[in-house]
This record gives sequence, C-alpha cells and structure tokens, in this order.
Amino acid sequence: MAEELDTKEQLDTLIKSVGEMTSKHAEIVKESGEKSAETNETLIKMKTEVADLTEKMQTARQEDTAIIAQQKADFELLQKELVSKGANSDEGLKTAFKEYDNHFAKFLKKGTPISEDDLQVIYNDIATKSMYGVDDERIQQEAKALVAGSNADGGFFLTNDRASNMSKRIFETSPLRSMASVQTTTSDVWEIILDDDEASAGWVGEVAARPETDTAQVAKVLIPIHELYAMPKATQKMLDDAGFDIAAWHQAKVTRKFSRLENTSFVSGDGSLKPKGFLTYDDRTTATTYQRNTVEQLDTAAASTIAADDLISLVGKLYEEYQVGAEWAMARDTFFSYVMTLKASSGEYLINQRVIAEGGKMVIMGKTVNLFPDMPVKADSALVIALADWQEFYTIVDRMGIRVIRDNLTSKPNVLFYTTKRVGGAVTNYEAGKILKVTSS
Repeated sequence: MAEELDTKEQLDTLIKSVGEMTSKHAEIVKESGEKSAETNETLIKMKTEVADLTEKMQTARQEDTAIIAQQKADFELLQKELVSKGANSDEGLKTAFKEYDNHFAKFLKKGTPISEDDLQVIYNDIATKSMYGVDDERIQQEAKALVAGSNADGGFFLTNDRASNMSKRIFETSPLRSMASVQTTTSDVWEIILDDDEASAGWVGEVAARPETDTAQVAKVLIPIHELYAMPKATQKMLDDAGFDIAAWHQAKVTRKFSRLENTSFVSGDGSLKPKGFLTYDDRTTATTYQRNTVEQLDTAAASTIAADDLISLVGKLYEEYQVGAEWAMARDTFFSYVMTLKASSGEYLINQRVIAEGGKMVIMGKTVNLFPDMPVKADSALVIALADWQEFYTIVDRMGIRVIRDNLTSKPNVLFYTTKRVGGAVTNYEAGKILKVTSS
C-alpha cells in the first residue's frame, strides 16, 4: 500500500512537472512569435529600401550610360568631320581642332566627382609651378581661386598649353657701366694715383740766382670694394618639375637686379657699404678754384627752370680735353618734358624733333644724351643734368664676377641660391665732369 502511494505521488509530481513545462513552452512560443513578427517587419522594411536604392542606382547608371554614349557618338562624328572641316582653310582647320579638343575633354570627363580637398592639392601644385618666386600667401589665394572657378563634378583636369618663352617686365637702369672706365682687381681696395698738382716755375734773369722750386705733389684715390648679395630659394620639387631651368632663371634675375642696384649707387650712392655716386660729391666752395673730392655744380640762370642757356654754359665749363668724349646724363622726364621742348625766340625747337622721332640719336650740341632713371627730375636744388667725359670722370672696379653657391642642406626641403658680387666706384677725375643744379625759387 505504501509502495502504491509513493508511485502515485511520483506520477502526480511528473504530471505537475509536465504541466509546468507545457506552460513554459507556451510562453516561449508566444514570446518567440512576437519577436519573429517584429523581425519580419524590419526585414520587409529593409528589403523595400534596398529595392528603392537599387532602382535609383539602375536609373542613374542608365542615365550615365546614355550621356557617355551620346558623348562618344558626338566625338566620333567630330572625328569624321575633322578632315572635311579643315580642308578649306587654315582657319577652318584650327576651328575643327578646337572643337575636337573640347569635346575630347568632355568625353574623358565621365562625371567622376573630385573632392574640393583633392582639387585644392592639385591646384596648389599647379599654382606653385606657374608662379615661381611669388610668396606662399599669394600662391594659396591663386589655388583657391582655381578651385572656386572649376567644375567640381569634373574628374579630368586639362592644363593650358604653356608658351616656351616668358613675358618679362623691363626695368630701366642707368647705363653708367657702359660709359665709365671699368677695372678688375683681386684686392679689396683699388688705388689710383691722382696727378692733379702743378709744378712750380718762374722767369729768371741771365745771371740771377736759381732758388729751388716746389715739387708737384701727387695723391691717391682709394676705391673700396663693396658686396652685393641675394639668397632666394626654391623647393627641390620645383627644380625638378617646373618645366624650365629654375637655376638659370634665378641667376639671370639676380644678375639684372645687381646691375640696377650698382648703377643706382654709381649715381647717388653715399659710399657707405656701397659705391660713391657722382651726385654725392660736394660742390666747390669757389667756382674757379680746383679742389679734390669736389665736382663743380652750375646753378641754372632762373629759379625752378631749365633754359637752353644753362646747357650752353655747362658745356662751356668743360675743358677742351674732355669735350670730345663728353656725353649728357639726365632722367627721361627731364629730357622729354623740359630739354626737348626748348625753343628759340622764333618759336622753333632747338632740338631736331624729326630726327629723334625717326630713330636717330638723341644729341644736344653734338653730344649724345643718355637717359639715367636714377637722376632726379626737375625740382628746386635738384642735380638734374650731368655732362662728363665718363671714361675719365668715373671709375668702376669689379672684384671677380658673380658667384653662386647652391645650398640644399641649410633649409631643407628648400634649395638656397646664395649669390654675391663685389664692386666699387668713385669719381677719379674731378675736372672731367660738371653738373647742372636747379636754382631754388
């Protein structure tokens, strides 16, 4: 009996356990069904979005294909018409080729987008190569302008053809080097013996005493040698990719700049770290008395003006020994605005305008006129015109030539072009030149 009770209890316990398991299973099934429905809804939504996106992509691809096909057809048509269009004339050939090139560019540009950042890099490189010597800020501005003006949808960038020559700005300079005496030295000072003293002598009777006379004295003119320098830079990439010889271009630019700087100093330099210009010498304290280290100045007859008589007087001040080699020096504005317009009392121009207009030499009183942009134009107290035998009057001294040291270590990745030249200059014959000064009003 006891065994039957135990078996029944065990059966009841089993039934109860099965019931609990069934309930649990039902709950699990219910919960699983709810989640399954939610998952199915999400999947359906995703499938719809994918279908929409696929449709849009197919539509875009079809449109691109149609555009490319049309471009290709147009391109092939142009290609066929090229010969017939260009057969009539050279101008027709140029027009055909231009259409051909333009359409070929469009054909290559298949709508591939380029990011603005990428364009900035491309255009910055282009601006750097095409604007060598310009500061970085200007290059960045140019690159940004190129980006702003470009078609951001285009993926194929074609640069313009570059001419083989450059358009160069001309800088006017005083031509004194071609007129003066030019010497070369291996020292840092050039010495010239100045024989400007007169021997002592006099008349004597037949039996009169002959006392000792004074001996003529000589002096020295010292011309110190001064130094010019420049040190521009370029990146190694620029030197490799610029498309022309950057080093030679640099040397030519610096050489011309050196020439302008030294020519300015030969005219108006103060002698401190640079040559002493002929306009910076003191006037004589007494007009008829010779003095070393002075250059005679002649005041204009009337205040604030230049007259023909002033030019005649200036010529008359120069000794005959220097007249043959004498030439004028004055600013362009002085010559064309004041000297060339001088007229006689009859109203005729003193200078033959027609000869100059037809390309003849600019000549005043038989002496060539040289234009010096470094000389002052007409103003009160200005030294406006010089007349001299320049070979005798002024000496230029060169110490070797222009030297260039190419330095690719000091400022990597830049290559520095350290360029120097040593030169001096001074008046060496104080009688061989005269200067016209405008009288103050």
